[in-house]
Amino acid sequence: MGAERTRKRIEFTFYWPTVKSDCCEYVKTCQTCQLKKRKSTMDRVPITPIPRCDRAFDHLFIDCCGPFVSGERPKPRYNYAFVAIDSFSRFNCDLQAAMTYLLAR
Repeated sequence: MGAERTRKRIEFTFYWPTVKSDCCEYVKTCQTCQLKKRKSTMDRVPITPIPRCDRAFDHLFIDCCGPFVSGERPKPRYNYAFVAIDSFSRFNCDLQAAMTYLLAR
């Protein structure tokens, strides 16, 4: 909880003239409060654009997606997808046939 919520919770039962400043000081010095507090936008790493290459197929973004579930059959034909996208042209490489060949071995 933050200082405001802590103060409101205490004021349900107790009150003294410096309750607001005491709650702020307590929350600033409480180790548990500091560990549980949310990260502010100032703590985050700034977003930077991904640099693009000068030539096609010089740099690829690669990811593996899945598992995919099909409602038509008990077991889908392809459970995973290998995705590769070229950084320069944004062309996606279809490796379904290659993966089918490799997995059949």
